[in-house]
Amino acid sequence: MLQPLPGLLAAVDPFLSDLLASPAARRRIAERAASLPPIWSQSCIECRLTAQAEDRCDLLFCASRQGGGQRALAARLRSGRPIPELGRAHRFWEAWADPESDIGRNVPVVWLEIDDTTDDRAPDPFVFMTLDPTYGSAESASAGLSPERARALADEGLRRMLDDAPDPAALDLFERCARLLPEGGYMLHLTTMPQRGSRDLRVSAVMPAHQISSWLGAIGWPGDARALALVLDLPGRPRGLLAVHFEIGDAVRPTAALDFSPHARPNESPAWRALLDRLVDLGVCDRARGQAALDWAGTQLVDLPEAAWSMHVQRDLFFKLRVQPDGSLEAKAYLGILSSYALL
Repeated sequence: MLQPLPGLLAAVDPFLSDLLASPAARRRIAERAASLPPIWSQSCIECRLTAQAEDRCDLLFCASRQGGGQRALAARLRSGRPIPELGRAHRFWEAWADPESDIGRNVPVVWLEIDDTTDDRAPDPFVFMTLDPTYGSAESASAGLSPERARALADEGLRRMLDDAPDPAALDLFERCARLLPEGGYMLHLTTMPQRGSRDLRVSAVMPAHQISSWLGAIGWPGDARALALVLDLPGRPRGLLAVHFEIGDAVRPTAALDFSPHARPNESPAWRALLDRLVDLGVCDRARGQAALDWAGTQLVDLPEAAWSMHVQRDLFFKLRVQPDGSLEAKAYLGILSSYALL
């Protein structure tokens, strides 16, 4: 289902602590969400966790073919009204809205990320395209695309994101990374962020968690191996498949990030508590902010004037741990908002 964003954000606002988002940041969140076309089926608020963190909350919105976002975007484009809120990647969105295009057929889910700014500059969001053709479907597992097919789809998507040809060397390296994936591994997401001053590729690859270190070594990751080992040893790390986020340009960059979301309610889970304690001990998370993130998670039933039925809202949570080029760690909380109609 498509989310009625303004009403939905107002409904979950009481659960968003001032420690994670000040009133000014929440006003910016509401204003930016209200300006977007109604094509989104999930949303997420990215929060910083150190006590000295900036008062910024980046926003992520998910449009899916299965959730009706592709049809809704196509209808909006047919109306002829411009959509400047989608930023410079408008050619990508136009292609995705066409179910007969390569992008429209093979990219089931697209994420839009808006960097928060505290000045009057208009946001220039960027796009994460999904490279897993089964993402969001009922299929139990993905075999992923072949390295050649993943490269071709990445090339097409990047051309439309950039309105220019991507760096062939970066695509060569992307394909090499895909070829070196262990059995069961596949490429998941891809973006580029010229808005942040770089045309490097940010890639997410899924693989068995115990093979991440060896795979990063095989692709020539030059980052801090001890810091990576520390992250992989944190409480709450999934033991099965796990996504690793990394960056490539003319070479593999020395950053890597992993998501942590123990499969339990945060305030009822020893694993979540142990993870928070360890992040505090490492100095990458303020305890009060971390606890505020745990307190976010839960469910609620809401009635909104713009929704035909009552809505069941799930406030989800995961932490992302990032190894920086200097070997330091960064932790962020991602506050997810998922909704469905409560018909019973």
